[in-house]
Amino acid sequence: MDVDSLEQLKTESLQRIQQCADLTELQSVKTQFLGPKSTLIEQLKTLKSLTGSEKSERGKQLNAIKNALEDALAEKTYALHKQERLKRLGTPVDPTLPSPYPTAKPLHPLTQVRLHILSIFKRLGYVVQEGNEIETEWYCFDALNAAPDHPSRSEQDTFFLNNFCCDTTSKKGNEPFLLRTQTSTVQIRTLLKHQPPLKIISPGRVFRRDTDDAKHRFNFHQIEGLCVDKTTSVADLKGTLDYFIKEFFGTHFKTRLRPSFFPF
Repeated sequence: MDVDSLEQLKTESLQRIQQCADLTELQSVKTQFLGPKSTLIEQLKTLKSLTGSEKSERGKQLNAIKNALEDALAEKTYALHKQERLKRLGTPVDPTLPSPYPTAKPLHPLTQVRLHILSIFKRLGYVVQEGNEIETEWYCFDALNAAPDHPSRSEQDTFFLNNFCCDTTSKKGNEPFLLRTQTSTVQIRTLLKHQPPLKIISPGRVFRRDTDDAKHRFNFHQIEGLCVDKTTSVADLKGTLDYFIKEFFGTHFKTRLRPSFFPF
């Protein structure tokens, strides 16, 4: 082949490489123009029959074409691989733009349970009443008639906040602040502010000095209810608990009141 024919072969090969739409087609083109039986390889084999400057010039020209085709194949292979990766990833997303999807996410399981419980008691006429997580010893223990030597009042059971000041939590006297161990403090503050009849439900986090394990946590959630009225009786308590159990767990559940003694 003369010089013009080789240049035409190079041009045709490069065009075919650029026109390939996938890796399978590219492999076919590679075999056609660089395979063992391709025109270019056959021309390289004829170099051994040439001598002197003719062999040198011919070799340079053929190797230049071969290198150009190999570079074009490598570049096209990379481009097709990238194209396949992008296709698998889907439509490109600009992370700086607002999300095209709804921003609402599922609530945390604890939040879902809390809202469900509150909705049940609201249907019974209870009002949600929340309080501070930082409380005082009087509201947490004294107002509930907890004896001065009660185990829960020790620093081994309660997080006392020594040398601490909290402007958002009122004090009865000079008692220390602490992290509330129960939501009963909400009941005390509500009773001191409002006159009966009262129906409140008080959810919230409480804190106790427990070692973390599968059944214990220094921080957990508690919900307490308080109902005060002249006509309120144990029958109301039983009916309220029975209604809650059936609404929360299902109507097939049965409830039973069983007296028990809890020394602490």
